[in-house]
Amino acid sequence: MSRQLALQDLHYNKSCPNTACQHNGPTKPRPAQHGLLTSLPLVFTLTPDHADHALLHFNSHVLPQLKHSLSLALLHYLPLAGKLTWPPHVHIPTISNAPDDTVSLLVAESSADFNRLSGDYIRKSSESRHLIPELLSYDDRASCMALQIALFSNQGLCIGVSMRHAVLDSISAIAFMKSWAYLCTRLGKRQYPSLLPELTPFFDRTVIKDPVGLCSLYSKNWLDFMGNQRNLKVLEDFGVDRNSVRATFKLNVEDIKKFEEKISSSQPLHLSTFVVTCAYVLVCLVKAREGERKRVATVAVKISNIIREIDGKGLFEGAEETLDKLKNWEEGEERISMGGSNKFTFCEVDYGWGRPKKVEIISIDRTGAFALSRGGDGNSIEIGMVLSKHEMEIFKSLFVSGLQDL
Repeated sequence: MSRQLALQDLHYNKSCPNTACQHNGPTKPRPAQHGLLTSLPLVFTLTPDHADHALLHFNSHVLPQLKHSLSLALLHYLPLAGKLTWPPHVHIPTISNAPDDTVSLLVAESSADFNRLSGDYIRKSSESRHLIPELLSYDDRASCMALQIALFSNQGLCIGVSMRHAVLDSISAIAFMKSWAYLCTRLGKRQYPSLLPELTPFFDRTVIKDPVGLCSLYSKNWLDFMGNQRNLKVLEDFGVDRNSVRATFKLNVEDIKKFEEKISSSQPLHLSTFVVTCAYVLVCLVKAREGERKRVATVAVKISNIIREIDGKGLFEGAEETLDKLKNWEEGEERISMGGSNKFTFCEVDYGWGRPKKVEIISIDRTGAFALSRGGDGNSIEIGMVLSKHEMEIFKSLFVSGLQDL
């Protein structure tokens, strides 16, 4: 393949706290011999076990490896290097690629507390925002992905990724990150390492059938929402308090098993880790907001029935009615959204230094959703929460005491 992609390191915004900029010129990596996705900002904080992550070693060894393997990964995932566009004559946004496509890569050195940012403690949401790069977007075009690598001297490093959810879903994001990491570990072993079959992307969208025209329906809904203006800018205001705090909570295998036994004792029910986790989080969250109190079993049954209904009729049947419900939410009803999944395996991304110490979905401090992902030990579920300080303290108390009472 003759195509080449450029990675461009840009100056970091010096107004961001605790961050200093490292700048390198644009690079043109050699092409691979073969090969051919809410916003989705993610932070990967790598384990701080290697003292040789000093600035000199980072610049001479770690950074070149990350950049080279990233360029190789992008040759397989070309859409991520392109632009999301919405030409006037096209009724839905499209992904366009050009020979001079670049991906913005910011490289910074941070003096922030690595252990604090990679911990589960309650802290201000704003403390993590400087680790996420800006995803450039305009009315008619937008970048699909931007990256930032922040070095915490003699502690570790953080890889922040901003992606357009309109371009790829979380499963594809995981596949890309794993591909990048896999290629990073193969450098030096082969000049042009190839991807494993399970990491190779599949781009034939014709296999996805849309007999009722949901794509056009949702695009029209977006236009209506934006006042009939074609706008690809990332929405910043979801009504979430910008002075909120964030924290991570965990449920282990034993916790899930105890919940399943407790719920099933009242009625026979097929429960999954997802159902139990969502039910418990929702009960604690509603109580923290002084809403209607319900038992975990009651909520679990409701969620389980909804999933069973979707399994029975198919994912897309009734999607038009679901969209109408979302557009016409009754006054006084509270929306609680969830992102991620207990099956998301970002924790398995390994660039050759071991698994990440912490993975966070940063976008929930804009959307107000709670986020699920598989824990770093592979046997637990991590729940990312962003709430007001008052609500977070109550939620934490309810979450911890509820587990103690199992």
